[in-house]
Amino acid sequence: MIIWLNGTFGAGKTTTSKELAALIPQARVSDTEQVGYMLRHVLDSVPVNDFQDWRPWRALVVESAAQILRCVGGVLVVPQSVLVEQYWTEIRSGLAQAAIPVRHFVLHAERDALVPYGCSTGIS
Repeated sequence: MIIWLNGTFGAGKTTTSKELAALIPQARVSDTEQVGYMLRHVLDSVPVNDFQDWRPWRALVVESAAQILRCVGGVLVVPQSVLVEQYWTEIRSGLAQAAIPVRHFVLHAERDALVPYGCSTGIS
């Protein structure tokens, strides 16, 4: 199973994922940004605004999750903002095809909670 924590930048996804993984037996945090960092070295000649724009990122997120769960089982907790609906649909469909159940949660933080900590929300 995957517990996917989505939400705005600075909402606490990483902190929540670590706390959650500590409470769930056989849970691991899977940082899908690492897939993006790996692809930057390979696809640096293909300009994008965000590594999520690369189709291979979305496919590799699905495949790496499937491989990890086949290898060790348990639960993957994924703290990753996916703000483009098409991208989330691709990832969700791929995980469904791999028969991996997903529990999707969106973390929300009010602007006033983010701004004092220097998080840029793009909200004025």
